[in-house]
Amino acid sequence: MKRRRGQSSMEFLAMLVFLMIALVTVSYSILFKSTAIIDTQREMEANRLLKNAADKINTAFIEGDGFSINVTLPYRIYEEDYYIETSGNQIRITAFNKTYDRFMVTGNITGSFQGGLNRLENINGVVAISQP
Repeated sequence: MKRRRGQSSMEFLAMLVFLMIALVTVSYSILFKSTAIIDTQREMEANRLLKNAADKINTAFIEGDGFSINVTLPYRIYEEDYYIETSGNQIRITAFNKTYDRFMVTGNITGSFQGGLNRLENINGVVAISQP
């Protein structure tokens, strides 16, 4: 009888170890997938912001002299700082240790975007970015 009790204990321990290994494996998979999802959300948000800013600049340029529009940008993306800059006909956002680029219709741009309210105004074919 004593032998059977020991056998049952070993089987129980073996089953417990197997279940713990399975739990650790599943937990790691869930953590890996959730990290990938968060990275994808961050990338999508940066690209959305970039597209929005580029589209507003394009609209201000295409509408012609005297057109103005307000653009509100977030101060931070997912609790992290970002930088947005224009160079020629390209707009660039640096966020999450990555750079996202997009081309625009014009390279005639003065000023720079900041978090919060920005005003875009077409003055003789030059899109001026300012903060009111």
